[in-house]
Amino acid sequence: MNSPSNSPHRADDGVDNLALVAAYHADNPGLSPGALSAARHFLMWAQARKVPVRDLDASAIGRFLCHRCRCSGYSPNQLRSPMYATYTRRFLRYLEETGVVAIPNDTARLGQHLEAFAKKLDAVGYSKVSRTSLLSHASHFAEWALQHRVPVTAIGDGTIDQFARHVCRCGEMTKHGDRVLASHYKNRKRGARALVRHLIGEGLIPPEAPYGASAKDPRLTGFEEWLRRERGVTSETVRRYLNEAGRWLDRLGSTPKDYSAASIRSIVLDQGEERSRSSVRMTKTLSR
Repeated sequence: MNSPSNSPHRADDGVDNLALVAAYHADNPGLSPGALSAARHFLMWAQARKVPVRDLDASAIGRFLCHRCRCSGYSPNQLRSPMYATYTRRFLRYLEETGVVAIPNDTARLGQHLEAFAKKLDAVGYSKVSRTSLLSHASHFAEWALQHRVPVTAIGDGTIDQFARHVCRCGEMTKHGDRVLASHYKNRKRGARALVRHLIGEGLIPPEAPYGASAKDPRLTGFEEWLRRERGVTSETVRRYLNEAGRWLDRLGSTPKDYSAASIRSIVLDQGEERSRSSVRMTKTLSR
């Protein structure tokens, strides 16, 4: 089931795309032309592929950004811009907040706990710099978890690791782009873990969730079985392969049968500068 909404902007499958973008602009009058263009383009793509607006999510954005654009009035070059991806995710966030997009009820909504988390950091006595860093990355984790529809019961070490390694297009204007320093991955983990510990302490997440719950994406189950049965690889190799494959699942989409050679090739070619040579080789190996 999905959360209901009393929003005046709530729409059916037959939503008027132009009216939706107009409402977006009216609620956010400072939007740039690029942001409005991304919103219109995303809705045009969804309509052409018969994806209901209420079902749009992060995986839909991944497919949108990888599609071979022949859309009237738009250019494939726009899809390669990190800022264009950020604009699209910010629009999705608006659709979620206004109830146009349905969010499953079991999705972790961690953002509502950030204020209490900030007060906890103050009470413990963190320095201003440490507090700011932890809160920033905790907020980022909350946004990522919502976008990827992570259930509360799936929040664990695997989820935190996937968050730390993701190529960020989360819609937060200070966090877009591929150029993330290695130290930032550690900071992402530190902020996410601090928030999770706080939530456990408040009884908002079961104590066993970060340790016993599996955050493994069901799309990787068959791949893991194949690695063990057909390739006979070690558990450590399986772990590394699954972590690497998990980095790109949101870009490939939620339906494996829709994966194409072109979308997989784009992942191999679009490697951020922070990626080591060994990591790039790992991506190439998995794509074969």
